[in-house]
Amino acid sequence: MHCESCDWLDENETWGSKCHCDYLKAYVYPDDTACSHYRKRGSSSGGCYLTTACCEYRHLPDDCRELTAMRRLRDEYLSRSGEGRRLVADYYRTAPTIVARIDASPERDVLYDYIYGVASDCAALVDRGDYESAKGKYLEMVERLEDVLSQAA
Repeated sequence: MHCESCDWLDENETWGSKCHCDYLKAYVYPDDTACSHYRKRGSSSGGCYLTTACCEYRHLPDDCRELTAMRRLRDEYLSRSGEGRRLVADYYRTAPTIVARIDASPERDVLYDYIYGVASDCAALVDRGDYESAKGKYLEMVERLEDVLSQAA
C-alpha cells in the first residue's frame, strides 16, 4: 500500500517530490510503503464520534439517516480536499474527548439532544447536496460543545 493512495496524503501540498501527510504533519514520498497509519482513500474507516454517540444514546441503528449522511459528508466531500482531510483529522483527535466529557456531564441528555438536532439538520443539508453548509453547521456545533464543556470543567 503506497502513500499515494492513502486518504491522509495531500497531493496539492508538496515540497520537492514529497507530498504532505496530514496524519504525520510531515512530507513523505508518495511511493512510500512503510506507512503505519495507511487509510485507503475514500474509505469509511474512522468514526463520526459525536453523531454516533448521540445515535447510540437514542438507540438508533448504525445505518440511520443521520450517521449515513455524516459519513457521506466525510467520504464524498471532506476527504476530497486537503483542508477537509485536516478537519477530519482534527475531529478524530478532539471528538473522543468531547464524548467522554458529555458522558460524565450532568447535562448529558440536553447535550445529546442538541447534537441530534444539529446532526438531523446537517443530514437534511447533505441530502440536498449542500455539503458546505452541513460542514459549517457541524463545525459550529463542535466549537460550541468545546466551549460549553470547558466552562463546566
